[in-house]
Amino acid sequence: MTATNGADETKAEAVVDVSIATQPNDLDAISGLLKDITAGVGALSSGGDEARHELLIKARTMVQALESPRETMIKHCWGQTGALAGLNFGVDSGLWRLMAKNGDRPQKVGELAESLGVDSVLLSRLMRHLGAMGYIKETGLDEYRPTNFSTSMSLPMIGDGYIAMTSCTGAAPLKFHEYSRKRGFKNPNDARDTALMYAYNTEMDMFAWQQHLGYGTHFNHHMSSYRQGRVPWSTPSFYPVNERLIAGADQSPEAPFLVDIGGSIGHDIVEFHRMHPETPGKLILQDLPVVIGQIKELDPAVTPMGHDFLTEQPVKGARAYYMHSCLHDWPDEVCAKILAQIKGAMRPGYSRLLINENVIPSTGAYWETSALDIVMLTLFSSKERTENDWYNLLETIAGLKIVRIWSGGKGVESLIEVELPDEGYKCDEAKPHCGRCVRLGKTCQGYGLRVRWKTADSSADAGRIMKKRSPRSKVGAKPLATGSSSWSSSSPEGAPTTPSSASGSSGTGTDPSRSSSLMRNPSYVSPDISPMNRYLLHHWTGSLAGVISMASGAQNPFLVHLTPMMHRSPALRFSISSMAAGHLAVLRGPGDGDEALRTLSSRHMLAAVSSLRASIETEDPALSLATILMLQISDRLFNTDSRIDHLAGARAVILRSGGPRTWTGDGAQFLLSLCFYHDVMSSISRTSRPLLSMTNVAPLEGLPSLAKLTALVSVVSAISKMQGQSGEAHQRRGAAIRRDLDSGFGIAADGDPAIEHTIQAYRHAAIIYLYRVWSDDSTTLPPKPFHAERCIHHLLQVPVASSFVSAHAWPLWTAGCESVDPYLRQLVLERLKAMYRNRHLPSLGRVQRDMEEVWVAKDTQRLQFGTENVDCCKVILNNRHREADLV
Repeated sequence: MTATNGADETKAEAVVDVSIATQPNDLDAISGLLKDITAGVGALSSGGDEARHELLIKARTMVQALESPRETMIKHCWGQTGALAGLNFGVDSGLWRLMAKNGDRPQKVGELAESLGVDSVLLSRLMRHLGAMGYIKETGLDEYRPTNFSTSMSLPMIGDGYIAMTSCTGAAPLKFHEYSRKRGFKNPNDARDTALMYAYNTEMDMFAWQQHLGYGTHFNHHMSSYRQGRVPWSTPSFYPVNERLIAGADQSPEAPFLVDIGGSIGHDIVEFHRMHPETPGKLILQDLPVVIGQIKELDPAVTPMGHDFLTEQPVKGARAYYMHSCLHDWPDEVCAKILAQIKGAMRPGYSRLLINENVIPSTGAYWETSALDIVMLTLFSSKERTENDWYNLLETIAGLKIVRIWSGGKGVESLIEVELPDEGYKCDEAKPHCGRCVRLGKTCQGYGLRVRWKTADSSADAGRIMKKRSPRSKVGAKPLATGSSSWSSSSPEGAPTTPSSASGSSGTGTDPSRSSSLMRNPSYVSPDISPMNRYLLHHWTGSLAGVISMASGAQNPFLVHLTPMMHRSPALRFSISSMAAGHLAVLRGPGDGDEALRTLSSRHMLAAVSSLRASIETEDPALSLATILMLQISDRLFNTDSRIDHLAGARAVILRSGGPRTWTGDGAQFLLSLCFYHDVMSSISRTSRPLLSMTNVAPLEGLPSLAKLTALVSVVSAISKMQGQSGEAHQRRGAAIRRDLDSGFGIAADGDPAIEHTIQAYRHAAIIYLYRVWSDDSTTLPPKPFHAERCIHHLLQVPVASSFVSAHAWPLWTAGCESVDPYLRQLVLERLKAMYRNRHLPSLGRVQRDMEEVWVAKDTQRLQFGTENVDCCKVILNNRHREADLV
């Protein structure tokens, strides 16, 4: 079979049978999508915009599955282009304003044409197509009723966007293929050579082009719609303005407080003033004089100022400089010039730059964000940036420092908080609490900021950073011995900062002959350890290590592998001491020295982060990974909420060292298994894919008796990878996992009962989790309540004092959240309380509170709809803006 090539009319063998173009895209997916949509309708009342967005994507996916490729092509080439012609005509002629004024009633084409002064035949043809596309409702011959959408088109912030974006710039994406072909199909990055310039044969950039056509006001109105329905960055739940900006600000009325750079006609800064009317100092709005001149009304609290952000910033030393969706308009080269002007105006230690822009995730990007990236590509030769892109632009190119990225949620801009870097200041790693940082007004920013994670593909940069390190950082400092055992005066000792030589292997390098003595006598680490810190390490070896491990006694891998590593890693010792102090504070209870212990725990945590930051580029990767994992465990079990993505750091350390396959030896395998377990549990609580893709993982905690449980956790990891998927392959994958869970994890008659019951609890929890991301072909409801009851049954068969209870948080959470029976719920609460009495981990108390919050959401939906489809982890993500504690 041959086909004609449309470009050169040459004959070529067809690779694909032409009949595929007239068949539905994915008919097999329809039944599953219908179930998802039915369930999604039930989640609308309590799920907010997140549930609505998910339902919208499912509905769109079903339409695409039903369409044939030919129908999709006709829709793109005829239907949508024709609709744009009619919609733009309606904006320009005043049709939408007239129909909105006439009200929600059938309206005759002839009457509308007469009022508008347009040809009735023309209007009839355009409205007929818009009716066929569903944008207005046909009620009779040449008679139409407005919809919510068409009525909204009468609003300038909606209707004017069609003129500004499709009429004014639409040729750029349509001719992008030509532009790209003539430039070798390379990613464009020259702001002086864009697809828009090519399409319209102009040297003007997009903004000048819009002004030239007289559509500048239309674009300003479009930008006001862009922010509708989004949580403003200055909302306390998004960004803590009081704590981060108002506290410590200059109180003088003339002092500049907030400068909105490129702020158009003032949408954001006026909203900021409405939410924070008592801020000190001045609020200043800056944009090009032609834009400022278009402002018709502005809150008197805001001072307008004409300014080109490529020139010197006239406002010096403001508390905050703010930019919303400005830098995405420009490639890095231009952004560097813009940022240089702001950087020159910032006051060290006082000013902040707040960038309100998209931070694209590595996978699973929301369609609005990816669409905007194509707008940037075709109109500006710019882009929406990933987190790595932002670090490269702001830190590597512009020489600024990212303090934190505050996420706005899926499809919504984040707020990137930036400040001037510490010039000439370096923490004294040997004495991290010498007080110098306090005197200089410095705050420890975490190991992930001064030395950013470097993955395997960025090893070239690692050498550059290492070369910058002062030679003094390689010289061991004399350890500081406090000699004091009082709660309030103890602080982490200094420690030799000479990192171990990178051996190239990922083994721990532990001398087995020293392990037992270290386990029994932690003071072996250093003769200069103070009595207080010796006491903390004793609590680690004698109690806490057993609380967090599934092993007991001398085989506890935390003691076997981590304790000997402490003498080579101050960061690891500080992190473990921090956990020990935190645990002792819980054990002692209020009023019995707990506050002093909590303070000591915080100091050790800061010392761990500071030490890790100083050594992560040069020490044995196993030591860094061990420290990072202990910080991760502390976040999860002791609710420290550092807001640092430790697992991303762990992933970078592993990949930079050659990947999981190069991590050999018992110690390295233990660390990998620990990272694997926490990554899988976090993928559940984040409702996303695991960060690491590991196969043939060693048994959890290096214990051969946990091989079957490890295989089950691998199945859970496979379920996490199904998040957000659909289609025939997705259905087959889910069915295979269900069969594996039903038949592959039976109870071993000669096995340890505590292990076997734990495995069965995980099996039932995994089935519940599977039904959150997949549905079978049956019409019955997913059997989650049954598996919740069986999961709870198996958990209760394990004595609460068993070491395996340390792995029960996830199955207990999963089964508890799905339980409807009040009796089962009470059993779960009692079990959590018993676990807390036995282990004294703060996370167990928070799990109880989170579970009760999930029950409220589920019960509310059942009362309203008779069923529920509430995702337990998403309730906590949406309501508490954090992960649920599943370890």
